[in-house]
Amino acid sequence: MSAWNKFQDMINERKNKIVNRNIEKAENVAQNTGFEEALEIVLDTIRQNPDMATEIIAKAKQSGKLKDQVAMDAMKEIPNIEQIENPEETLVETAEKTDFNTTQIKEIIKETDMSLKTAKKVAEQIPNDEIRKAEKARLEEIEREERIEQKRQQEQELNKELKEMYVNCKGIRDTDILTRLEEIKKQNRSLKVKEIITRILARKAAIEFRQVGNTRLFEMKKVVTPEEMLESKFPDLVQEEFEQIKDIKVYKGIDGKQHKYNKEILMQGILSEIAKNVASTFNDVGVIDIPQSEAMKEITDEQEKYFISQIQIYGKDITDIEKIKKQIRGIVSYQLKDLEEMIKKVPEDEIGEYVQSFKAQIAKGKQKGKKSKKLNSEIEGEIDELKDLLSELDSEDALDILEIVKNKIQERVELKNEKSDEKVNETEKLNQNGTTQSDDDENLR
Repeated sequence: MSAWNKFQDMINERKNKIVNRNIEKAENVAQNTGFEEALEIVLDTIRQNPDMATEIIAKAKQSGKLKDQVAMDAMKEIPNIEQIENPEETLVETAEKTDFNTTQIKEIIKETDMSLKTAKKVAEQIPNDEIRKAEKARLEEIEREERIEQKRQQEQELNKELKEMYVNCKGIRDTDILTRLEEIKKQNRSLKVKEIITRILARKAAIEFRQVGNTRLFEMKKVVTPEEMLESKFPDLVQEEFEQIKDIKVYKGIDGKQHKYNKEILMQGILSEIAKNVASTFNDVGVIDIPQSEAMKEITDEQEKYFISQIQIYGKDITDIEKIKKQIRGIVSYQLKDLEEMIKKVPEDEIGEYVQSFKAQIAKGKQKGKKSKKLNSEIEGEIDELKDLLSELDSEDALDILEIVKNKIQERVELKNEKSDEKVNETEKLNQNGTTQSDDDENLR
C-alpha cells in the first residue's frame, strides 16, 4: 500500500471515530434533553464532514437509541447544508443506502426541497411495489402539469413579445426584428405564431410602402418564404395594415411624401421569388415543380403571364409553357407526367423502396385500401402501377400525395448529388496530394 493510501485510510478512520463519537453524543442528549438537540448534533456532524453525509444519516437510522425521525429530519435538511457540494446526488445516495420504510420515504419526498427528477429516483427506494408505482405516477403527473404550466408561461411571454414587435416594428432595427422573428419561427412552429409573424411582416411592409413606395422582400423571405406569402394572401394583409397607418404622420415618407400602396408590385415581387425557386429546381433536376396552393390557382391571367416570364428568365431552356400553366391550375395529369420524369431519375435498384412508401401514403389518403398488383421489375412497370393507384383518388387527394412524392424524390436526388460532389472533391484532393508528393520527391532528387 502506498504512503498516500495509508494517509487516506488514517484520515477516514479518524473521521469515522469522530462520527461515531458524535452519534453516541446525540444518543445521550436524546435520552437526557430531547431529540431536537440530538438532531442538531447530527446536522453539525454533517456540516463538519459533508462528504460523509450519507454514512452519518445511515448510522443515525441504525442507532437503537435515536428515533428514526432524527435520520429523516437530517435527510430533509441536506439541500440546506451549504457545505454539501451536490445535495441532489447526496439525497439519492442516502435514500439508496439508508433503510427507510415506505411511509418514511414518502414523507421525505413530500417535505424535502428536491427536484422532481431526484424525487423520482428517491421514490425508487420505496419497498412496497404498488405504493412505489403510485408515488412515481403521482410525481410524473406533477411533472406533466409543471411542463404544461411552463409552456403556458412561455406562450404568454412570446405573445407579449410579438405584440410589442407588432406595435413598435418601426422603432426596431430591421436586422434585429427579422433575426428575432426567424429565431421564433424555428423554435415555435405553431400555426398561431406563424400567423402573427406574417402579420408583423405585413405591418413592416406597409410602413415601408408608406415611406418609400416599396418593400424589401429579399430580407423578409428569410422569415416567411415567398410560397408562404402567396398562400397567406400577404398582399391583402399588407393592404389592411396600410389602411391603418396611412394617416399617421409618423409613418410619412422619408422624402416628405405620402407614398401609396401598390398591391400589384408586391404580388409581382412574390411571384418573381417563387419563379426563382421553380427555375432553380428545373436547372438542378430538369423538372418543373410549381408549388400547389389555392392561392396559386387563383392568380390572374396577367399575374400568370408575368410569373411564367420570370420562370423563363431564371430557368435554362424552359419551353413547355402549357405544362407550367397546367401546373399553376393544379391539373393532375401534368403532375403525373412530372412525377414519372422524377422517378426515372432514381436508381433502378432503389425505386421499389420509394414506390412502397408512396403506396403507403396513397393508402392513407383513401378510405378503403386496395390490394395492389404484383410489382414489375422494370421502372416503367412501377410507374404505371403508381399512376393507376393515383388515378383512383380524387384530384385534391392525388395532389396532396404527389407533393409528398415529389419532395421525397427530390430529396433523394439532391442527396445523391451531394454525395457525388463529395466523392469528386475527395478524388480531387487525393490527386492534388499525389501531385504534391511527386513534386516533393522530384525536389528531393
